[in-house]
Amino acid sequence: MASKGEATKDRILAAAEELVFNSGFAGTSLDEIIERVGVTKGGFFYHFKSKADLAQALIERWARSDHELFIQFSDRATALADDPLQDVLLFLKLFEEYVDGLAEPLPGCLFASYTYESSQFNETVHEIVKTELDRWGDLFEDKFAALVDARSPRIPVTAHELREVAMCSIEGGLVLGRVYGDRKLLMRQSEQLRNYVQLLFSDN
Repeated sequence: MASKGEATKDRILAAAEELVFNSGFAGTSLDEIIERVGVTKGGFFYHFKSKADLAQALIERWARSDHELFIQFSDRATALADDPLQDVLLFLKLFEEYVDGLAEPLPGCLFASYTYESSQFNETVHEIVKTELDRWGDLFEDKFAALVDARSPRIPVTAHELREVAMCSIEGGLVLGRVYGDRKLLMRQSEQLRNYVQLLFSDN
């Protein structure tokens, strides 16, 4: 069970994340976060030394949650799959089912939000974003590498290129889904990615 201090810190991070998605990091003030959570300024600064410190904690929290989620999808797909193609298809399908089952649509991607406002963050935060995106991409690339090794694609393609397609599809789906208020757009893009992979590596 989380301590009272840990619970307060989590509430600050959750409130800050929501405000950043709605107003951007530059447009979100510490006073707004403090008012939303109902803590004193002293209470806020007990957990975070500055807004820059909060920015780093936010992206680290997002990265940890995001990575753990995709690891779950990956491990489950591998456990159920009979071959590398099925592994990739199940991996994407599990992601689609997760998105479809959410009570509220995903608000966006904090990696993308931070990239749009790159001037707001120090080099440490930029490195965290790049490192965590690479870690996320590596998970895809490992699955695609096993698939490329096991089956010949219909057209020349590398595991790294497929990784880029997957990451662009998901990140783009998050952004466009929010722009158009279409909670199914991300799921459709993942489905089309799955169809592409199946056509690319199908025996028929």
